[in-house]
Amino acid sequence: MTDANIVDAAQIEELSANLRDSADRMKYTYKAHEKAADRYDLYEKWRHVALIVFTVLSASTLIVSIFALVGHEAWGNLAVAIVATCASLASLLGDYLDFAGKSQRHQMAAVKTRALFVGYEDLIGDLRTGAVTPATARKRRDQMRAEENAVLADIARTTRKDYDRASKAIETDEKTSEAQDALHAASSGGAA
Repeated sequence: MTDANIVDAAQIEELSANLRDSADRMKYTYKAHEKAADRYDLYEKWRHVALIVFTVLSASTLIVSIFALVGHEAWGNLAVAIVATCASLASLLGDYLDFAGKSQRHQMAAVKTRALFVGYEDLIGDLRTGAVTPATARKRRDQMRAEENAVLADIARTTRKDYDRASKAIETDEKTSEAQDALHAASSGGAA
């Protein structure tokens, strides 16, 4: 192997590691947004169930009838008023907290960051197979980083809990790129 080949191989390894870091960042970011969207979907589902239950209870005469049977009809009317207030509050919270809108924003963020993740993965593959030169890969990486910065500046924020859920999902049952991960592990292990 000539000195030029060694330098090229070293550049490819260094650039691959750099791109792998970027890909991993985007993988965790898109998974965190998926988990945030799931969380807001769950909140919206709970809100809908509460709204239905409270509406049914406040619209029926069951509560008043039960209290009337035990001789406290006034308490029954008060209970209906409280339940109706809870139904109104559940409806108002839906408008104010906008769980559905937050879920949609996180879903869109996940789509955008997943596209960046896949782009980095593709660039790593192209670089390692020689389909692109290191200089071309660096130029494309810089373009992707500019895209990444623009996307990250414009997307919804996630919580630490979203990242923890994403990390757990990636480690257990929601692998994103098993074949490529195995290939990278084998090539890293073979070089060590």
